[in-house]
Amino acid sequence: GVSQVYLISSREPDRYDMPALLADAFPGVRNYLDASSFLFAGGTDGATESWSLPVLWSAIIAGIQGQWQDAVEDLLYVVDGTDVHITQQCDGRAASIVLMEHSEKDGAYTDSVWLQNTWYLDMPAVGKARETGELRWIPADIQDKPRVWRWCG
Repeated sequence: GVSQVYLISSREPDRYDMPALLADAFPGVRNYLDASSFLFAGGTDGATESWSLPVLWSAIIAGIQGQWQDAVEDLLYVVDGTDVHITQQCDGRAASIVLMEHSEKDGAYTDSVWLQNTWYLDMPAVGKARETGELRWIPADIQDKPRVWRWCG
């Protein structure tokens, strides 16, 4: 015979005996998942809420993620989302800046990402960087020189 009968509903899996069936059929699995996976971890950070979504970056921001070396200065740039972590390799001094996305700036620079409000990137610059391994930041003022970063990982 059957030692335990379970009443379950596929439309409402949290009702009736479904939690008990899962606990009996897979003992210890929930504790393992709760302890080892951020997807099942509790907390107040919102990661387990049904409305939380992953961050989706623009194509320009997504295209420049990673580590870049300045072509002239001894600087290492690590792009993580819109955050840029800068390390001077000779002495280890570090700083952080935030890239700014603009869909329009004075009507001239549509769909661009700005570095310190002085240099910008557009999608053609990112596409060229994928081919050459060199990211050329375009100066907004022609008196400034372009910033050139080389891909390093």
